Amino acid sequence: MDMFFWDTYRENEINEKIKYWVDLWEDLISNFNKNQYGLTFINPHLILRDIIDEIEDNKLKNKENKNYYNEQLDHIIKSDLVIKNAFLTDFSLIKRELNSHRIFYLLQLCKSVKKIFEQGNYFKESLATLKNILFDPSFKQEDKDAIKLLCQNLILEFVLKRYSLKTIEKFPRNLFDKYHFQDKTLITNFPHKVSGKEYRKGELFDEDAFNRDVKLEIDSLSILQRIERLEDYYNAQSEVRYFIFQVEGIKGDVDIQIGDVNFYSPDIKRYIKKNLSSKFDSELFRSDSEHHFINAAVKMHVIDQEAAKLTAIEMIQKSLDLLRCFFVPKTTFDILQEEYLIVDENGREVGSSYSLSHRVLWYKWHDSLNLKEHTNNLTEVIGSDLLEKTKDFLFKPIDKQSNIEQRITRSLHWYRKAEETDNLEDRLLNYWIVIENIMCRERTDANLILPKSKRETEFILAKELVPPIQISQFVYRVGWELYWYLHDLLHSSQNGRKLLTLPKELVEQCNLDPKEDTKIYLQPFIENLKNICNEVDRIIIKKKVEFTDMFYSDNSFAKKQIEVYTQSVKDDILLIYRYRNKIVHKAHYDKIILPHYVEKARKYAGDLLRTVMHEYSLEPKLSVEEILIGELAKVNRIIEKLDKNVKIDFLDFEV
Repeated sequence: MDMFFWDTYRENEINEKIKYWVDLWEDLISNFNKNQYGLTFINPHLILRDIIDEIEDNKLKNKENKNYYNEQLDHIIKSDLVIKNAFLTDFSLIKRELNSHRIFYLLQLCKSVKKIFEQGNYFKESLATLKNILFDPSFKQEDKDAIKLLCQNLILEFVLKRYSLKTIEKFPRNLFDKYHFQDKTLITNFPHKVSGKEYRKGELFDEDAFNRDVKLEIDSLSILQRIERLEDYYNAQSEVRYFIFQVEGIKGDVDIQIGDVNFYSPDIKRYIKKNLSSKFDSELFRSDSEHHFINAAVKMHVIDQEAAKLTAIEMIQKSLDLLRCFFVPKTTFDILQEEYLIVDENGREVGSSYSLSHRVLWYKWHDSLNLKEHTNNLTEVIGSDLLEKTKDFLFKPIDKQSNIEQRITRSLHWYRKAEETDNLEDRLLNYWIVIENIMCRERTDANLILPKSKRETEFILAKELVPPIQISQFVYRVGWELYWYLHDLLHSSQNGRKLLTLPKELVEQCNLDPKEDTKIYLQPFIENLKNICNEVDRIIIKKKVEFTDMFYSDNSFAKKQIEVYTQSVKDDILLIYRYRNKIVHKAHYDKIILPHYVEKARKYAGDLLRTVMHEYSLEPKLSVEEILIGELAKVNRIIEKLDKNVKIDFLDFEV
């Protein structure tokens, strides 16, 4: 978030709603996976896609999935302004048919509505609704809620257009960017419509004319016209690009096609025909000898380079999978992802990324874990008891380990496997193995949480027992995340200007400027949140402070947030498991959405494993089941106290 971005505009030229929209859009994406602030991967278009997929794959037989779709459709019909105004009859009909037995009819109905979404109608209606809210002079709480929902839905529509979140995050700020000159070159992030191709004759480029016309376009724009340019990103046409990577572990003077990937030696073939800007042979990736690897080139239809790069890597990996099936290499095949070229149809290099030195040496060294930096706090991060316990059991033969020790050891193995692979489906499957391994119990007739008459699977246990672990952390984390958020703003500057200033006395009371090696206590910070709120002007920051203050001071608000977060985690577990089943049983998945659920699976598996290890280190006689049910009981006690309006100290876990 650029605290001083709006300084280039006159006072009151940009209203507070627009500033809030730009800040919130970025905040939702940057805080993805933080449920109190971040983006949730649910919108009407995604629900339609999921229902269609579930019918085609499973005839809508899964009760859990069907209940989830019912709940989401209820929420959409009730809360989505665009659906209520433009698509209410469609979604009401889908909701009704979801509970009928006319599965084939429901499938065709969803497909017909999905087609309308794919044509951009929902996006256009959402943008029109957003503009109406942004230019309405009043600014009510319901406007903030509506802007947040519209932000989320618009962001996900861009995701479905195959933009990366990293690219989408910049869209609103780009719309309000102006321009500056670096030497004679005009620099701007605004998505102007002036095409550089029209100013190029052969290898000559009329930079003065190009700069003049870009300036004219940007200077002529109203605020409304800038916002309307968001639609240009949505309607952008793809361009043909070749993504070129080196593949470590393969050499030779070849030019062969494997699927959509061209493996070739730059000694016998070149994609770059025009390379006036480079003083070195970029297609050799700065190789200073004849001992270089072969290149892999993928032809892509590109809207967003960041998203297309990831798809190109995935395509190369598939071709390498085929080679691995027939050859046993002495050196592992490895796509050198940090260095790549982007070439257009005319053989012109239009993009690249290079490491500062040889990737294999420099990057691997640069990104290596520096244990010396962590020596002082290693036991604090991991826990001294846990370090001692792992030394006792981790290296035992498996038949000498207890049940909980075996489950921890196996889970550490599969978590490591997930962390070390670039393959998305392998990562999700391995994270799920961690979750399932911890939830898997010894053979017993007794259920942990469900009535005896109901079947209690690992999935059911995960759906019920992962949320309490997240809630236990959530009630504690809300305050600390805000503390470090404000701390970083207070201690950061831009062009010599502090990003945030607070009265010195207030900073001292909140311990927001702690001396080195000083233990930080959160309670004084929490007690001063109202005072901080009075000193903050930026709406996005003020809302975070207000949220945290209400969470720790208003029992009914806290209970509602815990319930919302709990349901959100349950929904995530359901969808992670659904992706797991599609990969295992159908060997396919939604490539657009899967990466985001891999990150969620990583968080839940990691938190679950760390919780079990931590509690075991404190009390070695506990079983996994006792640890998990203990977390559930702890959260239920919190909810009961909140429900009865009993004063509760969230910063003390033993409430």
